[in-house]
Amino acid sequence: MCQKKLIHIGTSGWHYKHWLGAFYPVNFAEKNYLKYYSAHFCTVEVNNSFYHLPQENTIIQWKDTVPEDFIFAVKASRFITHMKKLIDPEKSIALFFERIKAFDNKLGPILFQLPPRFGFNQERLRSFLKALPEGYKYVLEFRDPSWFNSQAYDLMKEYNVAFCIYKLGNFQSPGEITSDFIYIRYHGSVALGAGLYNKEEIIRFANDIKGYLEQGKEVFAYFNNDQAGFAVQNAIELNQILNNLDSK
Repeated sequence: MCQKKLIHIGTSGWHYKHWLGAFYPVNFAEKNYLKYYSAHFCTVEVNNSFYHLPQENTIIQWKDTVPEDFIFAVKASRFITHMKKLIDPEKSIALFFERIKAFDNKLGPILFQLPPRFGFNQERLRSFLKALPEGYKYVLEFRDPSWFNSQAYDLMKEYNVAFCIYKLGNFQSPGEITSDFIYIRYHGSVALGAGLYNKEEIIRFANDIKGYLEQGKEVFAYFNNDQAGFAVQNAIELNQILNNLDSK
């Protein structure tokens, strides 16, 4: 099903009742959401893990529901990023990594989203990156602009950690490339989780992705504008435009 091994486009989450009628059939059973979703997309960003770590048996159930080539990107627990703010990483990440091992070969990038008003701290970043287990794809999303600097980028390049490129309302993050893959989040054209991106914007996103692919980068891109099923609509449209660009 997932022919394009270097392009992974999906949405942030799939378990939304307000997608009934907009994406899922009306009166569709919640237990079938993921199976239906995975028939249309090859990847999803698990974002409820930010608030509450799913149980191992839940993860195994998810893994067994989707096709073999499906990929789960996982948003790390807020305990690590918002409560501990990267302090004592060996202790704060232990349970998280023990739990997500259950994704096995379907585990994709791991996203650490730092909070607003948490300013740049070079030594804390260094110790955190040093503590991360090898063998995973890591992403950092900065919501405080003080992290948009060469010291942070250089450290991320040293550890091959991706800088999360994101669009949130009128704000566009820098497009820094710090790893051998690209990770993009489209949070909404109006505000966080809200607003449908128009075709002109989707074409621009597609051209950006095409440029990354021409550099030999693997690309993961997720729409977080879950309002009214806009994320699904935009993700489908982006896939279609990329397919059209591919055929030219």
